[in-house]
Amino acid sequence: MAKPYKIPDFRKLYPEASEEVIAVLRTTERKMQYQEYDLKTERTIIDHKTQTVQRRADT
Repeated sequence: MAKPYKIPDFRKLYPEASEEVIAVLRTTERKMQYQEYDLKTERTIIDHKTQTVQRRADT
C-alpha cells in the first residue's frame, strides 16, 4: 500500500515517457493531493461580533 501524500516515481512506472510528460505527471499528482487534503479538512469560522462558531466538514 502506498504511503499517503507520497508522489510515485513516474520514471519507474513509465520508463519510455519523456521528461516533459514526467514533469506534467508530477505536477498533476501534487495538485490532486492538495485537493484531496483540502476536501478532507474541517473548516471553522469564528464570528467575533455574534460570538458564534460555525463548523463545516466536507465529506
